[in-house]
Amino acid sequence: MKKNYFLYMIIFLSISSESFSQMQSRFHYTLRGGDVIMYKKKSDATAIEKTVGMNRFSTDVTQEKDKLLFHFWGIIADGDPYRGSSDTINSNDISSVAGAEWYMEFESGDPTLGHVKQYIVLPFALWEIGVTTIPFKYRFGYTKGDVIVQNEASASINAGIYVGRKWGTTRFYADKTNHNAWVFTLAAYTSPLIITLKKNNENSFDTNYTYDRNELGISVGAAGMLSYRDISLGLFTGIDFPISGKSPQWFYSYKPWIGFGVGYKLNALGVK
Repeated sequence: MKKNYFLYMIIFLSISSESFSQMQSRFHYTLRGGDVIMYKKKSDATAIEKTVGMNRFSTDVTQEKDKLLFHFWGIIADGDPYRGSSDTINSNDISSVAGAEWYMEFESGDPTLGHVKQYIVLPFALWEIGVTTIPFKYRFGYTKGDVIVQNEASASINAGIYVGRKWGTTRFYADKTNHNAWVFTLAAYTSPLIITLKKNNENSFDTNYTYDRNELGISVGAAGMLSYRDISLGLFTGIDFPISGKSPQWFYSYKPWIGFGVGYKLNALGVK
């Protein structure tokens, strides 16, 4: 059994190694009211600071030398209350000035680290669809008539699809490396399930089995996943629904369970 637990953990670590990354060459970022970025025309010798006055702007971010460049998706002139403002980002700035740059410059890191790296931290929030695994499940016992169903802990590779919202921060360094710091994902998921009905009434209410048999089910539930750099933790809860054959006779059909998993980004083993 110990060997099986070790195998399950390794497979889970491998599958989840990149589940929290937003490392594309173009990073989507939403500027919000109060954010300040630098603005420079090609014809100007110096840059000026401009503040975000509207609720939010959608941008793509790319890194170039000692700065992060912001590429606006556009601002609709109609209804822009800051149009023509000298110190607030507005539709005139975005649409009429060719060759202008919007950027943030890198700031010094913490000198107590021994080697100062310059970095910029940007928060992000996005919708994500992906694959996750739930290696450990704990099912709760109960009593039905004269039958006492025991608590059950199980280890198996339950891979499923999730859709969720992810919040986090990405730290961009002046040497063009970047990584996510804290990331939290709240998601709903579903996964197929193999229900093994044991003979001799070991885990079902049907007493007619003379051999073990497998039936089909489906798990539906919610997940909370927290990641810090290369380490991730997942907490899951759900209900198993029977689908085929005698699976509704299974002790844990329609019953809630909890699960968890731990992951680590295996760069040393070449996982990308």
